[in-house]
Amino acid sequence: MTDIALSNAETERKQLLERKKALLTELNTIDDRLGQIVRFVSSWYNFAGVAPPEPVDNAADSAENKRAPIHTPSAKRPKNSSKESVANLSLEIIRERQAPVSRSDLYKELTARGLVIEGKDNEMVLSTMLWRMDARIVRLKTGGYWERDKDWPEADYYPSLADELEREGMFTGLDEKGTPI
Repeated sequence: MTDIALSNAETERKQLLERKKALLTELNTIDDRLGQIVRFVSSWYNFAGVAPPEPVDNAADSAENKRAPIHTPSAKRPKNSSKESVANLSLEIIRERQAPVSRSDLYKELTARGLVIEGKDNEMVLSTMLWRMDARIVRLKTGGYWERDKDWPEADYYPSLADELEREGMFTGLDEKGTPI
């Protein structure tokens, strides 16, 4: 006979994990959609030949009537975009360019498209996010980020060869360049 409390706890744990997974999927979808909207608005201003509006100053804040700045916890830097959203948009950019993209170029393009990637060293934050998504994206030894599952001969990067060797039972691993050994 099993302990009913333990059984109930396991059932609830499974339900909560499924709910968490659904919420994370929904958040990624929202992040992707927000990125699309930001890109659209930016493109609209570019194509319309119109400068985006500047933030409006508070007219009540004159030299004679200057208020002290309000400091709230939410006034700190915005929360970074999820690593999943960063990886999704990074792969989109890589596919658009059809070539590996440097960290610096990728950072500029991601932030221009509305993603938030901030920290002590913004580009290192990006590197860490992409490193954590190594099942989908890889940094080539010759430089630049690339699709994990797609060959890039210019950098001697051949994941398809590794798959083929693994199917034949001859795969032992990859060297530091990503070439099967």
